[in-house]
Amino acid sequence: MVLAGDWRQILPVMPRGSRADIVNATIKKSRLYSLTGGCRYTMVTNQRAARAGGDTQAHAEFLLKLGGGEVPTHADRVMYGDFKIQIPQRYLLRGNTLKDLIDFTFEGMLDQDENGVPNYARPGWFASRAIICPRNRDVDEINSLMVNRIPGAKETFLSCNQLLEDDEGHNYAPEDIASLSPPGWPPHRLELKINAPVMLLRNLDPSCGHVNGARYIVRKMGRYILQFAVMGST
Repeated sequence: MVLAGDWRQILPVMPRGSRADIVNATIKKSRLYSLTGGCRYTMVTNQRAARAGGDTQAHAEFLLKLGGGEVPTHADRVMYGDFKIQIPQRYLLRGNTLKDLIDFTFEGMLDQDENGVPNYARPGWFASRAIICPRNRDVDEINSLMVNRIPGAKETFLSCNQLLEDDEGHNYAPEDIASLSPPGWPPHRLELKINAPVMLLRNLDPSCGHVNGARYIVRKMGRYILQFAVMGST
C-alpha cells in the first residue's frame, strides 16, 4: 500500500471541531500509522513549479514555507499582535471587490501578441489562470462577468428538462427544475461567446483526455453543436 499527499492540504473535516480535534483525526494519530513501516519519502522540489519558473516557483516556495511555519512573524507585535506574518505585496489584491479579483487573475486579457492575436483568443493563456469557488452561485456570477468581458456576440443555450413519469408533472413546475443547480451540473441557462473558456463535467473519452475537469476554449457555436479547442494547445 502506498500513501501519498501533503499533510498541509489533506486535513480531515471535523464539523465544529477544534484544532486539536482535527489533528487527532489525521492518519498520523492513528494507532496503525506506527505499523506502516517501509520507506517514507518527502518531496523537496515541486517539479511543476520548477518547470514553470519565475513567479510561479517563487509563489510555490512561499506557500511551502508558510505551511511549514518558516515565514517569520512581524517584528512589531504591539501593532500587529503575536503570530502575524507579512504577505508580500505582489500576492495581495489591489482591492476588495469581485472586479478587483478578476482584474488581478486575468490581467492583460485584451493585450495582443506580436501577431495581433489577443490573449483571450489563445488557449494557452487561460490555461494558467483560474478562480476557484466553493459554491455554484459564485461560479455563475464570475462566469457571467467574464463572458461579458470577452468581445463578440453572446449566445444563450438552455437545458432540456423532462420528467420520466408524466403523472408527476403537476408536482414539479418547469421553472422550479430550471432553478436547481446541484453540484456537477451545468446551469440551466448557459451563456457563451467565441473564445470563452469552458470545463467538461463528464468523462466522455478518458483515453483522449476528455474527462471531468478538462478545460477548453469555444471555437464555433451551432444550434446543437459546439466546437472547442483544448486549453493549452495551439
